[in-house]
Order: sequence, then C-alpha cells, then structure tokens
Amino acid sequence: MTTTSEAEARKARREAIINAAYGIEPSLILLRPSEAADILSVSLSLLANARSTGRMLGRPAPPYLQLDTTVRYRLSDLTEWLETALKDATRTPGAQPVTQGAQAHA
Repeated sequence: MTTTSEAEARKARREAIINAAYGIEPSLILLRPSEAADILSVSLSLLANARSTGRMLGRPAPPYLQLDTTVRYRLSDLTEWLETALKDATRTPGAQPVTQGAQAHA
C-alpha cells in the first residue's frame, strides 16, 4: 500500500511529465519505464512483468520499444492503452446497445 507521501510524489511526477510534454507530438515522447508506471499508476514491477508476459491487468500490455538494453514507452501508446482500458471498464456486462427512436413494446 502506498503512503500519502508516495502517492503525492507519484502525482507530482505525472504532472511534471505532462507539463514537459505540452505542445509536443505524443508519438515523439519516449518515457522511461518508471515514468510510464507513474502515468499508468501501476508499480514498476507490474510493468516489467507485463513486458515479459504480454499481459497487464487482464488485457494486452501496452507496447514498448527495446533499444538495445534500453526500454522506452511512447506517450501516445500509453494514452491509447488507458483509453481502451477505461472504455472496457465502463461497459456494463450483458448490457444491450441503446437504439435511437421509439420502439414498440410487446
């Protein structure tokens, strides 16, 4: 469990990354694993495990770049991964799609 000071430090790092990236194309921003973990609000070890298994939190892991021994994540890939995860999380299991217009009731 993270303490308040750890959570505050993680939040500050996330804000610093976002502020530094302002105005730069997200696909050009490469983040270190520790920064990616901060953006995704997961532990560094969970992210490392996801690289080896290809899965994270019950879904495909976010893509990463391997440059020799260096690992980097594109900000655009992390954003896309988060958006997909949020869409999946907000779906109600077994829900039917909403249709437009009046429907006849039997």
